Amino acid sequence: MEDNKIKQFEESKTYNYKTQKEITFDQMKTYFLQQMQEIVDKDGDDEEQEHIDADQLLCDLLEILGFEELIKLYHKIDKWYA
Repeated sequence: MEDNKIKQFEESKTYNYKTQKEITFDQMKTYFLQQMQEIVDKDGDDEEQEHIDADQLLCDLLEILGFEELIKLYHKIDKWYA
């Protein structure tokens, strides 16, 4: 049953709240995987910035999916990077 729900979601179109356009799950998945891979590939000395960039990317994804209130709450949390 759970696999069926996942398949339905993957085949559905998602409304991008940022751009006001419809995008497919595969388009969204491909874009965000590419963006995260770019962060991973930086392989720089600034791990804190890379983590900040990854956090922002995930927040962007959640915003596109309509979770603006969740993101607002998340941004109220003090961040700590070691």
